[in-house]
Amino acid sequence: MDHTALSAPAVPVPRQLPSEVRDFTGRAQALADLDTVVSDLATGPGPLVVVEGMGGVGKTSLVVRRAQRMAERFPNGTLFVNLRGGTGRARHWHRRSC
Repeated sequence: MDHTALSAPAVPVPRQLPSEVRDFTGRAQALADLDTVVSDLATGPGPLVVVEGMGGVGKTSLVVRRAQRMAERFPNGTLFVNLRGGTGRARHWHRRSC
């Protein structure tokens, strides 16, 4: 009789971030500001950063760029939620501009 321990099947790690925009330029200050916000929140419980603004200004490209560069800090996976078409403004407990 074989008493080899059976291991649970590996659970796939979610990697849902979209691909980065290839032609991403002129956002060095916005990336630096976003880094500061994320670093300031990293010591707290489950940081959540919301980037809001007019349509077409590059919010998604900015956030995807930063998230792709930080993905290794999240070994359990990365998720992406498309909020296009949302209505109203985000509510903030602590608001900080980027």
